[in-house]
Amino acid sequence: MKFSWNLINRDIVYDIMGIRVTVVLLESNVEKLRGIQAKLIKNSTKSVSFSHVLNRVVEEGLRKFKP
Repeated sequence: MKFSWNLINRDIVYDIMGIRVTVVLLESNVEKLRGIQAKLIKNSTKSVSFSHVLNRVVEEGLRKFKP
């Protein structure tokens, strides 16, 4: 877990977010991910980010992948 020192408020801010990366996705995959995102939004009272959906799909796929 990374942390940074906030000089304005003089407290420690913990970074529980992931690292920022840039990826290029096929348009067909983006459409599928947006469809998943739409379903999750309909069934939730909270917002659902595209990054959250992508991370869930990648985690499930990695569980199935055996190196």
